[in-house]
Amino acid sequence: ASIKNRGKNLAKNIENHKNKVGNEQSKAKQKIKQKLLQYNSITGSAISEQEVESKIIDEYTNIFNGFAMNITKEEAEELKKLNEVADVSPSFKREKMLMNSVPLINADDVWNMNDNNGNSLTGKGIKIVIIDTGVDYTHKDLGGCTREQFINKKCSKVIDGYDFSDRDNDPMDDDGHGTHVASIAAGNGVLKGVAPDASILAYKVFPNSYDSVIIAAIERAVDPNLDGNFSDHYDVISMSLGLPCEYYFGGYNYKCGPDDALSLAVDNAVDAGVIATIAAGNEGSGRDTIASPGTARKAITVGASERSSASNLIVDNLLMNSNSLHGSKLGTAEEEVKKVNGIGTAIDFANSGSFAGKIALVQRGNITFQEKVNNAYNAGAIGIIIYNNVVGDFSGTITSSNIPAVSISQSNGDLIISKLSSGVVRANVSVIFASRVARFSSRGPVVWEKGIIIKPDIVAPGVDICAAKASQNTISAPNCFDKTKTHIKISGTSMATPHVAGVAALLKQKHPNWTPEKIKIAIRDTSENLGQPILVQGHGLVNAIDSVMIAKPSIAQISLDSLYDNKDTYIVKGTARGDNFVSYKLYYARGIVPTSFIEFASSNIMVKNGILGKLDTNPLENDFYTIKLEVYQSNGLVNKDYALILPIKGKLVSIQRRGKRS
Repeated sequence: ASIKNRGKNLAKNIENHKNKVGNEQSKAKQKIKQKLLQYNSITGSAISEQEVESKIIDEYTNIFNGFAMNITKEEAEELKKLNEVADVSPSFKREKMLMNSVPLINADDVWNMNDNNGNSLTGKGIKIVIIDTGVDYTHKDLGGCTREQFINKKCSKVIDGYDFSDRDNDPMDDDGHGTHVASIAAGNGVLKGVAPDASILAYKVFPNSYDSVIIAAIERAVDPNLDGNFSDHYDVISMSLGLPCEYYFGGYNYKCGPDDALSLAVDNAVDAGVIATIAAGNEGSGRDTIASPGTARKAITVGASERSSASNLIVDNLLMNSNSLHGSKLGTAEEEVKKVNGIGTAIDFANSGSFAGKIALVQRGNITFQEKVNNAYNAGAIGIIIYNNVVGDFSGTITSSNIPAVSISQSNGDLIISKLSSGVVRANVSVIFASRVARFSSRGPVVWEKGIIIKPDIVAPGVDICAAKASQNTISAPNCFDKTKTHIKISGTSMATPHVAGVAALLKQKHPNWTPEKIKIAIRDTSENLGQPILVQGHGLVNAIDSVMIAKPSIAQISLDSLYDNKDTYIVKGTARGDNFVSYKLYYARGIVPTSFIEFASSNIMVKNGILGKLDTNPLENDFYTIKLEVYQSNGLVNKDYALILPIKGKLVSIQRRGKRS
């Protein structure tokens, strides 16, 4: 009985709160209209009540409490004077964040698993909202519907949608970006997306991609039937759009950053139960380049990774630094090394003896890398090492090769030559594919007046991604996969984001009761460490199979409520707990990419949303410091979370967290 009463009281409290918000907004609206009438009358630009009403473009009550208005800067300043108005900010226009990459994150392995009802884990029953340029629902990978079928809601893949930009019921993609994004997340045709059986909602917000338009789309995702009840909210939002704050505003502030209207709307949508995956932006490779709304605290902000060749060189059991030549054949060559007398022309090879079955060592210079590699292969070599003709390492590019090809420094070349003068030298040359963060992918942190947030959260494939091509495509990109020219290759964090949206859909099907926070933790704690700084790779490369396999994510979390007390103590708050909990430790280190940490607190008692430890900040310099939380489990796993602090002149700016399981 007490549980039922609590449920009734909760429902009543929610209803009372909605009524209160509605009443406050109604009063604020009247005050705003009166203020505009009064201001324009004083300035000699008198307008009618009808004209004032027309200035109010939209009203929001769900994930954002406010209005979208078509007013001048001067009118905005007048409205700021009202007690009922917390702030007035511009509605900025956002930008799009521009082969089958599903196996790169092991998503196809997940399809062989089942959910609790015995259904294959393919996203069945999960709804993904694509907030973008629209979706071409006529594409075979996206259901192959007619316009009439779509308008009548008779499509099996793109089940519904709306054009918030032009305010009509047909979100047909006339650009190509949204179609490509949608098919990566949930396409199901000749190419399959990450969650091929998930349903798609097409919310078109371009070309009039202003904050007000995008917020309206987010509100609809939270409350699809606009009845004020969020229980029917959709599962996942994928937004491959943003505004580079550094480029437009010189940094993060209330106009562009964690506290701007769009970022707050995203946070509120997450609080309502919607998982939000958002592109980090394409402004890399410098720091502080995360775009808004990727700056939203509770979003899963996604950077882009790429697959590129990497090399491994071992000479007489000595591991040497090397670089693969871009375009090199993948594979391994292990054999005797033979030096070329000269710079690697065909004549040089002919005059240097037999290279059959051997690894050629040749100096850089005079002719192209391609010529050197071709001449080595034609001479019978099974691999080639090109050493620099000046001090230092280098990397190069070739069109193709039939043998593994790597480059090394001048000093390493001289070392091999020295070894050859003493006898036979053997080498193992390997060229493999490895993932790394794409150069264009935006980096963190997000530093603004209220603190520091570590972003991105995760990375996913985002370079040369082959996916559906819209029938009205305007993007200049190469065709891929088939001769029908219905697929194109595009790069960007835009392409990375729907990969994570698809993984979130798989997780939501597996664990329908998990909150967006738990799904975010599962994705980040099972990612693959690419060995790059946390502000570059986030937690690492998303791994679909590992994220789905995790039974219950343990929590290592430094809270946003961490605070600076009495000007000399940093109180670290958060959570350290789990089914197999043993203990936790806190560490600190100077710098954003520290190599060693100093322990300052530990305990064998679980903590939930409480004080984890205290750090004496008196010895700290005016510089970034990294805080690390490690939670130790009886099964040997260690969950980690990171935060940044910045002590400045007796005060301390604090952070958001970032976790990792090892």
